[in-house]
Amino acid sequence: TESCSRWMELGENSIHSFRSWAVHSAWNFDNKLFLLEAESYFCHGQYDKAEEKYQSAIESSRLHRFVHEEGLACELFGSFCKTRGKSSKHIELMARARDCYKKWEAYGLLEKDCFKNCDTSCDSIIPGLSIGNEKGDSPP
Repeated sequence: TESCSRWMELGENSIHSFRSWAVHSAWNFDNKLFLLEAESYFCHGQYDKAEEKYQSAIESSRLHRFVHEEGLACELFGSFCKTRGKSSKHIELMARARDCYKKWEAYGLLEKDCFKNCDTSCDSIIPGLSIGNEKGDSPP
């Protein structure tokens, strides 16, 4: 539809902008660029590339201590996994997103239906996982 193609055009323009910004400040923009690219690949049916970009967005957000953006990347990757029939990965990612949002104290986000039935925490899914504040993850 016309509305859909307009949204796709806006997304592609955003990716172009973030690419140029990431050249000047990878610390601030890489994770956002990766997430936009993941969503674009998902929309275009390039699922393997989308998965790689979601993982890059999560890792970059974590390393740069953008816990709220790590939560968003986990949530969107979790939704991707759900549509691809990867239910255990979906549950894992939604729990991680929920834990990020809790750490960020975004209690309104935790009221979303997708988190209300999420009874597992990251600690029980991924032993030893800690979100942010790890040794060596400070800016250069």
